[in-house]
Amino acid sequence: MQTIIHPRLKNDDRATRADDILRSCVHCGFCTSACPTYQLLGDELDSPRGRIYLIKNMLETDEVAEATATHLDRCLTCRSCETVCPSGVEYVELLDIARGMLVERKALSWHNRVKRWMLRRLLLKTWLVRGGRLLIGLLDPILPKSLGTKAILSRRSFAAMPPQPKPVPMQKQPSHIDAAVSVVLLKGCVQQSLTPDVNTVLCRLLDGQGVSWQFLANEGCCGALEYHLGEVGDGRSRMKALIDQLYPLLADVDYIVSSASGCGVTLKHYADYFADDPIYRQRAQALCEKLVDVIELMEQFSWRSSMQRVWVHTPCTLGHGQGLDDRVGALLTKAGAEVITGKQDLACCGSAGTYSVLQPVLANELRGRMQQTWADSKPEFIVTSNIGCQLHLAVNSHVPVVHWLEYLGQHQH
Repeated sequence: MQTIIHPRLKNDDRATRADDILRSCVHCGFCTSACPTYQLLGDELDSPRGRIYLIKNMLETDEVAEATATHLDRCLTCRSCETVCPSGVEYVELLDIARGMLVERKALSWHNRVKRWMLRRLLLKTWLVRGGRLLIGLLDPILPKSLGTKAILSRRSFAAMPPQPKPVPMQKQPSHIDAAVSVVLLKGCVQQSLTPDVNTVLCRLLDGQGVSWQFLANEGCCGALEYHLGEVGDGRSRMKALIDQLYPLLADVDYIVSSASGCGVTLKHYADYFADDPIYRQRAQALCEKLVDVIELMEQFSWRSSMQRVWVHTPCTLGHGQGLDDRVGALLTKAGAEVITGKQDLACCGSAGTYSVLQPVLANELRGRMQQTWADSKPEFIVTSNIGCQLHLAVNSHVPVVHWLEYLGQHQH
């Protein structure tokens, strides 16, 4: 794709990088068949190829049309298009550049800007998330459904579920790891606020395997939320702060472990975000060498689970983002669960970080279609790997939706 960057953007490094990405696109259209929003809306501008044309036009004219902001805002950033693209177009990086420009130019509607400001202030403070959830619960009957707050209220912990057999104290199982392992566990901003059982169960499972674990004293945000909302400067600042927390520990631990796949995919791309900063690029690369999603650690051990019918949901951030598709299902199958694999016609459940709040109509339709895929299978549990997907899929679900670690910890024997 040939692009003629507007003269006013010639000295903008972001525009130069966007131009490089745009030139790798060959207009083949493979991305359209994989795009959830195109499948729903049937509008070329709501496909990756269409959004690429909008970004190209923005860079060539140095103007932002209203349609550009609308259609870019509808993108889930699910990375399905990157998985199927034969040319390796780095679409998400291109989208992040464009969203950053939209924020700079205040091209988003005022109510959209207010929503984003509130999300940034709320979700990054643990005490506010917990208090906000209680407040939303009280106000929910009078809040407009368009606010997309149902996902925040959907959490069903094991304590609220039908009684399960009391877990048997775990015996150490054979592992593929010969020596003792030391890890740093990342709690995640929203996960530690709304689903703290995930980290509690993980620590118990690791104790049973003799793994030495620790948390950061005051863990900062990974920067994903702000960066992908177009607040690139604030996102990078949070990334730097977390790198500064983790970098001194790298020599003394074997792994940095993320149990929220949305955080994990951002962490694994840290070096890309600091391509223009040699110091932080080097530190980010060193961090990424020890960074793993929790499935990459846990599959190194042997587990035993009671037989249950389990429908496994693989978040976009785990499958497309980290290339770890089917790994959770394989672990649970090996452990003894009856894993149900449903067809994945739609690549995303609609959660997509803050998407379920900013685009509730589309998010709810995507969730409904995914829930329909498991309805006929009659699973006893739905398991996933990401806090956002977990809360979103639990809305209107009659089947418990939990993190797969919670399921494994509850049914381990």
